[in-house]
Amino acid sequence: MPELFDEEHASHYDQSWVRLAPLQLALYHLTRELFSAFPGDARVLCVGAGTGRELLFLAEQFPGWRFTVVEPSAPMLKICRHKATHLQQRCKFHQGYLDSLPDTEPFAAATTILVSHFVETPQKLPFYKEVARRLQPGGRLVSADLMDYPELLDPWFQLMSQGALPPEKLQEQRRYFAQSVHRLDEVAMKSLLQKSGFVEPRLFYKACLIGGWVAERAEE
Repeated sequence: MPELFDEEHASHYDQSWVRLAPLQLALYHLTRELFSAFPGDARVLCVGAGTGRELLFLAEQFPGWRFTVVEPSAPMLKICRHKATHLQQRCKFHQGYLDSLPDTEPFAAATTILVSHFVETPQKLPFYKEVARRLQPGGRLVSADLMDYPELLDPWFQLMSQGALPPEKLQEQRRYFAQSVHRLDEVAMKSLLQKSGFVEPRLFYKACLIGGWVAERAEE
């Protein structure tokens, strides 16, 4: 995965998603419900946690949960740690990719929120296999990414810009999107999760290009 989130990008990342905050909040609330059956002291893996939005939401909803936070971008992780200062006793932070995380006891649940579309297509299978390896049998994954819905590209960019970007900046965003966002359609995404060791992948959330999937690690 290329290094996309340098210090400048990280400093503006949250602001770039302000217009999509309602979509993200709906996704987080549904994730809460999908995780609600786990024990009060569950261990949860947040892969590609970025600046920590889903971490903060889940930590508030489940005050006894403990989190392992994995993020390859040092500037993004720095922001996340700052936001989560009050959660230091409940969080372990790891700067790096998931395969560099030392082995631990398996997790009850994992999130990969707006992460794997930055993983180049040939590397998606190893990525999700590594997530599955970290979960206990029956452990649950919630994964949400930008999907391959070509008919929704124009509405997506209109939503992102809402007329606030000059044409040249909008074209710059489109070029970045084409080069750096590796999207799958629903059939390919479901097959990928199954090949990675998950059973019964379900698309539980769809909002413009964002598709949210839930699946369980296969029982051994």
